[in-house]
Amino acid sequence: MAITGSLTKKATASNNLVPVLPAEVIEWEILPRLSVKSLSQYKSVCKSWNLRISTDHNFIKSQLHHSDLSRASLILHQEVGHENYFNSYIVGCINGLVCVFRWHADASKELEIAVWNPATNLCLVIPPLPKRSVRRCNVISGFGYDSVENDFKVMYGSLIEEKPLAVDVYSCKAACWKKIAPSNILYRGKISQKWKPIIFNGSPFWLIQKRQDVEISLVVISFDVRVEVFRLLPSFSCMDNNNFKRFVLMNFMDSFAIMVYDVRMHSVEPIDAYIFNQISSVWNKKISIGPIICKEPDIKLKEIAIGTFIRIPETIMLHSIILCSRNGDILFLNARSCRLYGVNPKTHTIKLLKDGSFAERIYNCLNYSESLSFVEGMKPLSDKRYGGNFIFLHKETLELAPSYQYI
Repeated sequence: MAITGSLTKKATASNNLVPVLPAEVIEWEILPRLSVKSLSQYKSVCKSWNLRISTDHNFIKSQLHHSDLSRASLILHQEVGHENYFNSYIVGCINGLVCVFRWHADASKELEIAVWNPATNLCLVIPPLPKRSVRRCNVISGFGYDSVENDFKVMYGSLIEEKPLAVDVYSCKAACWKKIAPSNILYRGKISQKWKPIIFNGSPFWLIQKRQDVEISLVVISFDVRVEVFRLLPSFSCMDNNNFKRFVLMNFMDSFAIMVYDVRMHSVEPIDAYIFNQISSVWNKKISIGPIICKEPDIKLKEIAIGTFIRIPETIMLHSIILCSRNGDILFLNARSCRLYGVNPKTHTIKLLKDGSFAERIYNCLNYSESLSFVEGMKPLSDKRYGGNFIFLHKETLELAPSYQYI
């Protein structure tokens, strides 16, 4: 008994020497730095951690902040055929939540819209659109976030020429669709599939081809998610209908920008970045990048009759700029849309981020961060309806991508 008591006293004395971190430090300084997978496991430690990780919006914002800094990645949308006769595409990605539209090959089937968190595999299938709004062509769709009300919103509208722009908006917080009053912007033109919308400060932006009498120009419109109205941005001189000129909306280093470049037989002229000053409502040309011409390492092109491969160098041919990653690299696809590259405008280096075959063409790419974000009504996704369509490139993969100088 005396020996046991002595050991207990020594153990107690030893334990007293071990520093104990305050609960606040663990919950607010350590846990937010962990991955979503680890946090999902730690919810079972105790009730307070479960509540903190699952429902505390301040904790979720803190985790997202650290994820943006340390685990930022990309989400790729690949064309891999119509799985089960569905065609899926990403409308937008905000705070780790991805808005996906799925069309069925059968036109009589309803459009499926979902808000999905790939990290937690939670999904909200949004109720069907009002029948009056459903069309299969010339539509405007978007995804936005009202940070004041902490409300994610989905937009869908049919564009009818000579009619004011109007959309239906689904509020995830209110869990209902609402018809928005038509704007004073008269729609006269079209939205091309090659002009993908972007999200800036929580609001979607679109590039629209506008017709005024016989002249055709391009304009940028946005939907203010907070007050739910359309806004028309001022135009600028280079936005004309040049067949060789390409325009890409982009979040360029936390500024709203349009990238303008010429493409003639896939030879790429310098890219001009025009930055929009939201205070003065003026476009300013900020930088020119390029031209982007680079020789790839030797690649296999085709197999000849005797069973060997011909290996010759291939020039990287720019097909389309997609977006600017968080580290400032401009991402673009090659002419076959099978390879994804990142160009660093400061170091003049180019990285091959994703290689693929013609059967796995890359359709789109967005910045993505793992998060615990959720909206009410989300449920675990039991099937694999998005499997194969979306590929994730994590920060570690992007940093280790092979790079070489472009000339």
